[in-house]
Amino acid sequence: MTDTVNCRLAEEQDTAQMQELWLRCFDDTPRFVQWYFERYYRAENTIGIFQGSKLLASAQVIPYRIHLRGQILDSGYVVGVDTAPEARNRGY
Repeated sequence: MTDTVNCRLAEEQDTAQMQELWLRCFDDTPRFVQWYFERYYRAENTIGIFQGSKLLASAQVIPYRIHLRGQILDSGYVVGVDTAPEARNRGY
């Protein structure tokens, strides 16, 4: 494995690693994770930190519309911020 760490948008082939990391980092059931990834997860809304092809950390931004002072604004909220236990405390 390379020592180089890259931050990039996720790709469809990263989805399994994203789900696996979520299960390792959060106290959610596999059933919930499957539901979440089917309903909300989109690779194009996910940033991953990779060492070679191994996912170390990720964060997702779910598009959302808010009503503010009579206007509807496109926004997003950050979810699923996770870091593999062995990669923590490195600033990822």
